[in-house]
Amino acid sequence: MNALFTGIYGEKAGSALNTALGGRFYINMAPQNVAFPYCVYFLVSAEHEYDFSDEHEEFIIQFNLFDQNSNHSALALGVILGNLKTVYDDAALTVTGYRALKMTRDFVFSNNDTTTDPPVFGYSVQYTILLEKAK
Repeated sequence: MNALFTGIYGEKAGSALNTALGGRFYINMAPQNVAFPYCVYFLVSAEHEYDFSDEHEEFIIQFNLFDQNSNHSALALGVILGNLKTVYDDAALTVTGYRALKMTRDFVFSNNDTTTDPPVFGYSVQYTILLEKAK
């Protein structure tokens, strides 16, 4: 599992996504009082599959993007969402001990909290990742 998380983290290195987030890209939970914008990614589920000759593992990963810096946060976050899609849509992750077969975006939905002042704008993005154990 750590190899997958490392592969996800490493994929964004040097990207516009990493620049836009200022490196604030966290697994499972962001630190308290973290500056905006930031991203948290986590495992939703994992399934081990066997067929006649191969061993596969399928993972569902969710990325949550958040911003709260101005009246234009929703627009700025849309740009960051585009950066996330550029990095991860159909990415061939480097995962130690595995061969990446596919990374597919399942869905995106807005995840806004307008009860705060200023409001927090968010997007949740889910991907399915299929890996094959290295032989």
